[in-house]
Amino acid sequence: MFDRQFPHVLIIAQKRQVWYNEKMKKVRAKIQTQYGMFDIVLEREDKHYLVSVPKRPDVVTFGRSLAHAKSMAKEAIEVSIEGDIIMRAERTGDIKLVRTPVRLS
Repeated sequence: MFDRQFPHVLIIAQKRQVWYNEKMKKVRAKIQTQYGMFDIVLEREDKHYLVSVPKRPDVVTFGRSLAHAKSMAKEAIEVSIEGDIIMRAERTGDIKLVRTPVRLS
C-alpha cells in the first residue's frame, strides 16, 4: 500500500521485499540468456532501472541505462541458474565443494 506521507513504502509480497516509489514506471520485457528466454520487469527511478525476474525471485539487479539494466539482468539470471546447478550437483554427490574461510584485512 502506498502512503503519500511517506515517499518510499516497503511492500512485502510473495516473500520478496521491493521498494516502490510513486515516480517509478514499470516496463515488462523479455531477455534471451544462454538458458532460454525470461520475462523481466524494469522499474525506472530517477536515472536508474531496477530489474526483477518473476520466475527467478532471487534475481534483483539494476542498471544506469535500459541497455545496462538488461545486460545486468542477463548476467544475474545466468549466475543464479549456474548457482542452482552447482548446489544440485553437490546435493546429489556429483561434486564436492570445499569451503575455505577468507580473511579480510
